[in-house]
Formats: sequence, structure tokens, C-alpha cells
Amino acid sequence: SLRPLRLMKRNVNMRLVIDALIRTLPPVFYVIMFSVFTFMVFALIGMGLFGGKLYQCNAQGPFNDYPFGKAECMGTFAIEEGWTNGVLLQRSWVNDFYSFDSFYKAGLSLFRVNTKKYVTLMFRGVDTTEVDQSP
Repeated sequence: SLRPLRLMKRNVNMRLVIDALIRTLPPVFYVIMFSVFTFMVFALIGMGLFGGKLYQCNAQGPFNDYPFGKAECMGTFAIEEGWTNGVLLQRSWVNDFYSFDSFYKAGLSLFRVNTKKYVTLMFRGVDTTEVDQSP
């Protein structure tokens, strides 16, 4: 099981590669720390700009898309598509999992944006108005 280590001792070129990899660890650590710091700064900015503003009514359909906020998001609505056609659901004022309401959720939202899954979060951010108001 120690055969690769013995091979590394004998092969000078392999030892050079391993030494080079070990020497690159401190700069990689600095880059990771800078990225974490940048995420923290932008998470705080996102919390200031979008905190509590990404809520929306869960109603669907052409007449239920944009109620005038939390005050009108009440009653029931019918789903008009798919296998659940005609099912009545209670309207509720909901928030997506990816939001900027807490530091943890802001960090997850920024990570999602950085991994190229930003479209839904971008549209919800563009549509924000005020707290307890729908777009």
C-alpha cells in the first residue's frame, strides 16, 4: 500500500510535480479566502437591497398573476393545467428558497447565481417593488 510513496522517492520528476502542487496550496487558499470575503460583502448588499421583497402570491393563471400585495393574496384559486386541473388551493404569501432574507440564504442565492442558474432569481429581483407588495 506504500508503493506509490516509494515510487515518488525514486522518481525525481514525480517529486518535482508533488512539490509544485504543495507549493501552490497557499495561493489557492488566498483565492478561496478572497472569494468568501467577496461573497460575504455581496450577500450583505443583497440583504440590504432585496431583504423581504421577493415574496409573492402563489396564485397562478391569467387573472391571478399580480395581486396588489399581501393584503389581496387571500381566498382560493383553481389550478388550470396538468393532471391537477380544477383543484382549489389556498392562496398564500410565499417566498422562494433562494432569497436574501437571511445571510445564509443570501449566500446560497449568490452561489446559485454564480453557477449559471440565475434566470428565475434575476427575474424575481427585477420585479421587486416594496415589502409585502407583489410585482
